[in-house]
Amino acid sequence: MKTNIVFGVSCRAVGGSQLQARIIDAAGELFVRNGLIRVRTEDIAGRLGISKATLYKEFSSKKEILRA
Repeated sequence: MKTNIVFGVSCRAVGGSQLQARIIDAAGELFVRNGLIRVRTEDIAGRLGISKATLYKEFSSKKEILRA
């Protein structure tokens, strides 16, 4: 069984989906590069080629992504 490693944490270990792992990874890179305040949910969704609605189905806020 294949497991994604996101920032050194197994996505399966935290009960996340593949999409959640991709969102966490992309958001993490953007947060490090630009800072939490400057990164918008539109930026995260755009980087992944998904809609904001899809992102919000997985996470209710930017802070929830950061906590994950």
